Amino acid sequence: MQLSSEEEMRTRSYVKGKLKNADIAHAFDHIEYVVNLAKKIGKAEGANLGILIPAAYFHDVAFRGKKFVNHTERSAYEAEKFLRRLGLTETEINKISEVIISSSYESYEKGIKPKSLEAKVLRDADWLEAMGARGIGRAFVFGAHYRSREMGEVRWNPENPVKLKVNLKGADPSPIHHFFSKLLWLRDSMQTKTGRKMAEGRHRVMVKFLKQYKSECEGKT
Repeated sequence: MQLSSEEEMRTRSYVKGKLKNADIAHAFDHIEYVVNLAKKIGKAEGANLGILIPAAYFHDVAFRGKKFVNHTERSAYEAEKFLRRLGLTETEINKISEVIISSSYESYEKGIKPKSLEAKVLRDADWLEAMGARGIGRAFVFGAHYRSREMGEVRWNPENPVKLKVNLKGADPSPIHHFFSKLLWLRDSMQTKTGRKMAEGRHRVMVKFLKQYKSECEGKT
């Protein structure tokens, strides 16, 4: 059972209100893009949109202020409260909660794996939104908002990257560091055929950007 148009509008309005003070990288436009990606991937993969779409709307609803740790668990809790009022069954709510909790990179680092098709689709959608042109933009505004120490230098080969340590409690030392701690590794962890196909192009955009950035920093172009 999918959300009706009215139920989706109520869900959208509620989440948008909750995120009015979120950082730019996690503002409501991020939610909208993830929802759209989830719909596209979900339809292609045959996912249950009645579970997937509510989860997509709520996956980052608790990413507000400076509370990074366990934000997916807190997002799932907020989803549960709202969706009960919306009239969803406990079975549906439990499935949606599981999808949300396994969606984030923090969950991945904890060893939490997406079990259902819907969970795999949402994780792909969320991670795709961290890649490509928008991913580049989000990396820099996130770093600025949470006070990265510098923009950073490309000291490593983006086509054969080293794996740097990612900071799950705030911003990495620089946005460039963040590419090598997280963003360049997302492509290889896509869960669906559709997600893997979409990730290829977005990965190439990031690699091209980093090579150009390095060239400019070195005064070569």
